[in-house]
Formats: sequence, C-alpha cells, structure tokens
Amino acid sequence: MSGNIITPAYFVTMESNMQAIAVDRWVDILSDPQRIYWDTLTEEKTTATREEIWQWQINQAKLRRQVDQGQRRYDDLYSWAWAMSPDDIGDNLLLKEKDIEDNRVDHVGQWISDVSGSWAYWPQETVVQLLGVGETDLCYDGEPFFSTTHPIVPGIASSGVASNLFTGKPLTFGNFTDGIAAIQNIKGPGGINRMLKPYRLLHANSNQKNALEILTATTIGDSTAEGRSGSKTNVIRQYGFDPPQNMQDHPDDGSWYIQCKVMSAPFKMPFIRLMRKAFELNTFVPLSQVELNRTKTFEYQGDARVVMGFGEWSALFKFRP
Repeated sequence: MSGNIITPAYFVTMESNMQAIAVDRWVDILSDPQRIYWDTLTEEKTTATREEIWQWQINQAKLRRQVDQGQRRYDDLYSWAWAMSPDDIGDNLLLKEKDIEDNRVDHVGQWISDVSGSWAYWPQETVVQLLGVGETDLCYDGEPFFSTTHPIVPGIASSGVASNLFTGKPLTFGNFTDGIAAIQNIKGPGGINRMLKPYRLLHANSNQKNALEILTATTIGDSTAEGRSGSKTNVIRQYGFDPPQNMQDHPDDGSWYIQCKVMSAPFKMPFIRLMRKAFELNTFVPLSQVELNRTKTFEYQGDARVVMGFGEWSALFKFRP
C-alpha cells in the first residue's frame, strides 16, 4: 500500500513551484516598458479603512494692492471632498484530496500563472477601461473626467469652466501645438494660470507614425497648408516631451492624449490606485500532518482589496477626431 502523499513536505514543494511560476509570469508581464504604461498615469495611495475620504480647501486668494488699512479684502474658503472604497478582487482554486492522491494537479501551474498575470496586468486593464468611460463617469468635481465644463472652483458656478476634452482634432502638427497652447492658457482658482507642464503624448496604434514624426522628426514638410509659418525645422523637438507612448491595448479610434505635470491640485496624476491589501495567496505549509489528515478539500484563495478611479482631470487631456 502506498504511503500518504498529502504531507507538509508535499505542500512545501508544490507551493514553492507555484511561487516560482507566479514570479516568472509577473516579470514577463512587466518586463517591457513599451507595453506597460499604467504606472506613468497613476498615483499610488494606501488606506487602512473601508472608505478613504480626501478633503481639501479651494480658495481664490491672491495678493492684491490694499489702498489702506481700512479697505482690506477677506477671501472665502471652500472645502471639497472625494471618497473611494476598495473592491474585493481575486480568484480561487479548489483541490480535492483525491485530486492530490491521484496526481491530478497539472492545472495548478496554469492557474497560478493566469492569476499572477492577471494581477500584474489588472491596473493597466483598468486604466484602459477608465479611459473608455472618461466622457461619462464623474471625477471629483462632479463632471465627467473628460469634459468641456470642469468648474475652475468645484461647486462655484461663477468661477468659470475649463476643458480637457477637444473634439474634431485628429493628431496633426497643427492640432498638437494648438492643444499645448490651449492647455498652457488654462486658469486656476483666483484667475491664476495653472502652470500646467505638458510632457507626454499617448496614442493608439494607428497614430504611432504621426506621434513619432511630431516629436522626433528633424524637419517637417511645408506647414503653410495648416496656416503655419512655413518653417521646415521641427521646433516641437524643443518642447521637452518624453518619447511618445503607444497604448497598444487602447481602442484604436484615433483618440490621443497629452499628459501634464500639475503644480497645485488635489491629485497629481490622472488616475488613482487605492490599495487596502495587496494580492495574497493563502498557504497550507504551516498545517501539521494531523490537520492535513482531517482536510478533504484544499482551497487556494488569491485576493486583494484595491480600487482604481479618476484623479486629477488637468493632468490628462483627450483629443479625438
């Protein structure tokens, strides 16, 4: 009669193999920075609560000339809040006692590879989903993330509006430079320029050639057709942009984006990843032989508590044909 193979040593070996497979898959997914870009768009935050609430003051204060001490101006302060709650995400695998005894566990390696790859790619998959709903789903100021009517001061209609959505704008030299000028002219609270710094062009597959030409070509064709000066030198190379980012997994609808560095805003990046608990997989290694003998099913639970959502609208501008 064969001996019992369901021992602590068996799980040490199997789970060591699972860990090696998980690491290999993780590294494989994240190894190519040309494919993985979510981290360049996302602000990482952690929480120790079920709901994280950010609250900040927005004012229109600035220095002004005061005629005399009898004519002082006092500014009103406005507060605003935004909340996010982590979701439970994960996957599970059930092994029965007889599966292990009959060595029917070949699928375990594929399962851990798939789950690890999914966790590595999940943030980027979510970013693509958020970009897809950006014209309808709301951000912290109560407007869709991509909108032509973002209030300069949230909740104060009289403060004016600004846009991070431009339509009828295919990716061309002229539309690119016009877009940068529009971004740099956006005002903030108190009428002060937001001092946004455009620095990255993101696009889908069909715009890859245009993006490379705009940012890297030494000379360009006759630009007078677009009402420009006719200069052959591509001065856009002096704008200080990072290399363009091709978003291979973005729907190829002709849309393109300009990412900006922001000086003063509730968030610094277009998206937020709020982490309550990173992905974890339970283990059976600590169980004693007596405990293993009493166990008829072995359930591996891989789970995390995390959510991703919209951050600062002025950090990302969308242009579509």
